[in-house]
Amino acid sequence: MIDRANETDVRGTSVKVATPEDLIITKAVANRPKDIADIELIVDVRKRLDLRRIRYWVVQFADALEMPEIMENVERVLEHCTTTRSSVRSKKTPGQAKKKNKR
Repeated sequence: MIDRANETDVRGTSVKVATPEDLIITKAVANRPKDIADIELIVDVRKRLDLRRIRYWVVQFADALEMPEIMENVERVLEHCTTTRSSVRSKKTPGQAKKKNKR
């Protein structure tokens, strides 16, 4: 996780920050209601995530901890967010779709 961290500048100091995927994985393992809500926010804000990586590592931890509900919670969030995105895309007017294609 540290090797994958992104470096960012905070007031002139270089700081390593976990990738959104790694943050989701660690929050999934914590499995508290607050962490599940945080995962929802991350997935909602980040349009592109490495879902394969998230699912792989969450399954590994869920199996090791013998807590299948960890993966169930993550899948519920991922499914909800991707379904919501799809319905938002389908509600765009033809003019909105043309504007996006011109970029």
